[in-house]
Amino acid sequence: MTSFEDPSTSISTVTRPSLSTECTVPHSVAVSTSTATFSPRKEFANLSPLQKRRRTENLIAENDFETLAYALARKAENENQTDFVELVKHLIKKPEDAPMLRACLKSTKRTCHTDKALGISTSLKLSKWQYITLRQTMRDMGCDILPSYDALKQEKKKCYVEKEDMVITETEVKLKLQSILDITVKRLLKTLETDLTGSNSTLISKWGFDGASGQSNYQQKIDGDDSSIFMWGYLWTLLNKGLAISCGEFVDVEKFRQYCAATARKYVELYEWYYMPSSVHKLLIHGADIIEHNNFIPIGKLSEEASEARNKDFKNFRTFHSRKSSRIATNEDIINNLLISSDPYLSSFRPKICQRNKPLTNEAKSLLLTSCEDKENIEFVDVGNVSDYDFD
Repeated sequence: MTSFEDPSTSISTVTRPSLSTECTVPHSVAVSTSTATFSPRKEFANLSPLQKRRRTENLIAENDFETLAYALARKAENENQTDFVELVKHLIKKPEDAPMLRACLKSTKRTCHTDKALGISTSLKLSKWQYITLRQTMRDMGCDILPSYDALKQEKKKCYVEKEDMVITETEVKLKLQSILDITVKRLLKTLETDLTGSNSTLISKWGFDGASGQSNYQQKIDGDDSSIFMWGYLWTLLNKGLAISCGEFVDVEKFRQYCAATARKYVELYEWYYMPSSVHKLLIHGADIIEHNNFIPIGKLSEEASEARNKDFKNFRTFHSRKSSRIATNEDIINNLLISSDPYLSSFRPKICQRNKPLTNEAKSLLLTSCEDKENIEFVDVGNVSDYDFD
């Protein structure tokens, strides 16, 4: 028999799970009651100027200038910033030098280009010791504008022909003609502002032979005498002097022929007793034919003065700018200096010689093909009175 309890006198209790405000969360899950997104602190270098000012306000307020400067030097020293450490220490000891440093930072440092420095050094015929001494003196005075001598040596190599195209012995130096043409055209095109890519251009040049005596005799043993030289020269441009036939302008061939014929007859009439020299005969009788045959270039461009001038350069390079350890080394230095001094690109940087120009006479101007306006400004250079030390 089942007994029922009176619901009015008895209340049954039902057990329910208890609720708690605490909850265990795994360590791998981060829970935040904030709705904002967390971002790491930025590095000081990435802050804006205003943020940098805010972050350093406490440091500035709590420390004086000497403390902050010393701490800056210590920090830089720990990071091996040697130059920065020396600069900070110097300004701490001598703050009066700050305006000078500020002026140096504002000034723009101008360093002479290597090719220009080499051109000037070649024109002044500076030796290695002279160039290094000049550069060091300028650096000591706070004017560091010249490149190092090692940089000059690298620039010199651009003027040389390929070693396989050069044969150097104790008595001679041989160069391939094609190699000389290649380096000349390459350096000549570098001086031009016009782009000649795809165009047909012609290099007008000449070659010749010349000898020179009075060279120094060295103690190295050699078969024969080394007081004289025989040199082959290749010239693509020349310095000229003289009148109509060598002024560097185009000559009217027919007018010149008539003028020379009249002069020759006058010579025979006045000096019948004296034979006409061969040089005068060549000019008066055959001069017009020579000009007509070489009408692609002014006859003055065929002068031998540039070739004669190289004899002085050969003697100077051999005496003062070549090694005397062996004759092969001497010849190598001579040919390298000749290539550098005649380089078309470097010549554009060299100081111009102060030329003593003289105007052409009206009679000489009448023999030229130049227009009347240009004839008024034609001059010729009296090279015989030009000194190597006369510069603009």
